Order: sequence, then structure tokens, then C-alpha cells
Amino acid sequence: MDNPIFDNPNLLRVWLWCLLKASYEHHQQMVGLQVVDLEPGQFVTGRFKGANELGINSSTFYKYLKTLEKMEMINLRSSNKMTIVTIENWRKYQVEDGEMYQQNNNKITTQTLEKLEVMDSKSNNKMTPETIENWGKGQVEDKEVYQQNNNKITTKEQQSNTNKNNKKDKNIYIPIIDYLNEKANKNFRPTTKKTQSLINARIKEGFTLDDFKKVIDIKCSQWLDTEMEKYLRPETLFGTKFEGYLNEKQKQKAPEPSNWRGSDRRL
Repeated sequence: MDNPIFDNPNLLRVWLWCLLKASYEHHQQMVGLQVVDLEPGQFVTGRFKGANELGINSSTFYKYLKTLEKMEMINLRSSNKMTIVTIENWRKYQVEDGEMYQQNNNKITTQTLEKLEVMDSKSNNKMTPETIENWGKGQVEDKEVYQQNNNKITTKEQQSNTNKNNKKDKNIYIPIIDYLNEKANKNFRPTTKKTQSLINARIKEGFTLDDFKKVIDIKCSQWLDTEMEKYLRPETLFGTKFEGYLNEKQKQKAPEPSNWRGSDRRL
């Protein structure tokens, strides 16, 4: 093992992490609102993200990455939003049986691990092949975290986001229906499935709570105390004509007649 990386267990750990993080085929990944094309052997990281995953200081993590780049083991392409890491000679780590990772199972081979007896310069404790192998197995068992889709929202986070959205949607039914009941002197329930489906349909079209209140105000000004008052109901107000109602003008109240008798002066 002529590579000096084996003289520094911490640097070796970052190198192993890079190999596990790298993509195995071409794919696209969203970083914020930017679509990033990643080739085999590449992955996206950041100073704080990588440091958190490895449990080390962010500046130390970046220093190790720069060291690996100087050793021509990786290439770094950084911006103010992300760093794209490219494993140099990526293919050779996937093909040869004696290298760290095999293409079929992505495991660290025993043949290589037997050669990895390194010395921790700070503690003078030897990192034995068994220690490295146990660490490597732990990483392989969690390989889904490190594969090409590792930066996507996890199923747990997706479920959490879904629950939050559902809770948010449920919360909007109450203020809408309460507002309608108050303005139209009605007694509709926010729990009715049909009412909820109509509100959901309008929300998906981009309408907001203020839009619902505006439609209620407009139609109440037009229909209250008329034959149309019976249509002040969710199925009419929140149906497919919703946008049309929203663009109508609110009917202005007629000015009250002045009490001319009270202001009459006797000359």
C-alpha cells in the first residue's frame, strides 16, 4: 500500500465516504431550484453537510477534501451553493476485485482490508483491518444513504411534509366556512367532504384564503335579501365559477335617505 492516505486514518475515512457517496450512473439531482447533471463517480455536497455526516468540524472536512484533491484522488468544482466532487479514475475502483469496492456489491473486499493496518498519529492506536471492516460494513448496510439518490428527501421526511400539508389544508376549511356562516348567516360545517373537495380544488389552482373571503363578500353583497340568497352556499360559491366571481365587483350599499324632515327649518 504505497499511497500515503493509509498513514492517516481520518483522511482515509473521508476518502471511503467519498467512494460511498459517489453516483453509480448518470442522473440528475435537484439542488435548490437548480438541476445538476451528475456522471458516475460524482456527487454533490457542501462543507457543513459533509461535516455533519462524518461528525467532524466543517473546516477540517474541507481541508481533507482539498488534501484529496492535491493527491489527485478527487476533483472539486465549487460554487456559492454547492461543491461537485468527482472521483478521479472512478472506474478502476468498480472493476478490479482487489480494489476497495466491487461493481456488483459495492463492498470493501477482505483482500484490501487485510492491507489496511494504519497508525493514528495522535493516539498511537492502530486501526486494524477488523476496525476498518466493521466501519465499512456499517456504511454498506446503510448504503441507501450514500447512493445516487442520497440527497433526495427521505420517505420519512416526505411523509412528514405530507402530514404538514394535510394539516395546513384542514386548518383552512374552518376560517373559510366560519367566514361564510358569519357573512351569510348560515350554518355550514367545515367537515363536509364535498365542501372540503371544492376548497381543495380551488387551492390547487392557486387561490388563497383571502380569495375565498373576497368571493364571499362579493356574492353576499349581491345576493343577500334577494331570491339568490339560497345560493350562498359552498357548492355554488367555491365551484368552477369561482374565478369569475372573484373578478366581479362588490355591490355598493345604497346610501340611506337623509332625514329631510328633521332638518326642515321653519322660516
